[in-house]
Parts: sequence; C-alpha cells; structure tokens
Amino acid sequence: MLRWQTTNEAGQKQMLSDSEKAWKAAPASESSALSLGDLLVTASRREEALQVWRSALGSLPQSRPIEGRVLDLLETLR
Repeated sequence: MLRWQTTNEAGQKQMLSDSEKAWKAAPASESSALSLGDLLVTASRREEALQVWRSALGSLPQSRPIEGRVLDLLETLR
C-alpha cells in the first residue's frame, strides 16, 4: 500500500483499473480478488470491495482469507 500512498491520482486510478482487469480475467483467483478488494478499501470504496469479495466467495467458498476480509469489513461498516 506504500505504492498507493506515493502515487498520484492518475496512478491510483491505473492501479485500480489494472487490478480490476486482472480479477475479471480470473475471477476464481484468490490473490486477484484480495488485491482488488484491498485496493478498493484503501481508496475508501468499501462497498465495492465487499462486492468483489462476496462474488469471489461464490467461486472460492473455502477461502479463509477472503472470508476474513468480508467479516472484518462488515464489522467496520456497522
């Protein structure tokens, strides 16, 4: 996330775009879902991160890391 903090707005948008493309190309990829969701949370787009992780759980129901992210995020949204 250090890269996010040191990148200008255009670079941040590009990072989000690249991460979203990677996840859409491989929606069953745990690492892609985690990366995109984490970037969305960093960008204060929590609801979108939750949508990504919930969708990923449909393909990866045994993913403890994604499940943990969903639970943590739901806690912060209360």
